[in-house]
Amino acid sequence: MGIRHGMDLKGDTEFGAAEARLYCDRTSSYIAYLLSEHTRLHRA
Repeated sequence: MGIRHGMDLKGDTEFGAAEARLYCDRTSSYIAYLLSEHTRLHRA
């Protein structure tokens, strides 16, 4: 299992629960990071 860079999301590839959770967790982490950076930069 791993991140499939360049994967065609319109294809008929199904994700398992663990892989779907990984994508959700990664996305959530990236959003949290970007929001914290936005806040930090706008406080300066």
